[in-house]
Amino acid sequence: MKKKIILNIIFFTLFPLLLIGIMVFIIFMPPRQGIEATLRCFERNKSNISIIRDYFYNLDHDYLRYPPFSGERGVLGTRTQNVYVEISDTNVKHALDILLRRGYQIISKDNDFIIFLRWRGINVGRGIIYSTNGITPDESVLPFLTKIESISYDNWFYYEEDFNEWRRRNREN
Repeated sequence: MKKKIILNIIFFTLFPLLLIGIMVFIIFMPPRQGIEATLRCFERNKSNISIIRDYFYNLDHDYLRYPPFSGERGVLGTRTQNVYVEISDTNVKHALDILLRRGYQIISKDNDFIIFLRWRGINVGRGIIYSTNGITPDESVLPFLTKIESISYDNWFYYEEDFNEWRRRNREN
């Protein structure tokens, strides 16, 4: 009888803790998708990505973010606090919404670069970036850049950011 009580206590205390641990691991673990999955997603969404690239490229702002920090749809955030640019083109709104539903996290413009963040976790990010002038992006655009690779389309790059890896590399220097 004592063994059964002890086993029940162990089961009902350790099992929930184990489940919580697994859930935390799943939520906060870095994304497993790499360049192959990112490029497949890019191929499937190329027309919508091109619509957004062209729209962002033609706007006269050095920094744009969708969705903005407010989370509001239909507007772009700028670097100036509480200043938003309304998206007037319905094709662009539609393309942005499709990409967000398909897993893109943030789409932004930073001077000559248009960034499509595809996956993110704690301290990590992966996606594609378009360079309007063909220059390879560096840490001035993606602060914790650990990998940048040109892909088979002009001015497009795959990137990975990883704060912990970046910090480890910079400690060694």
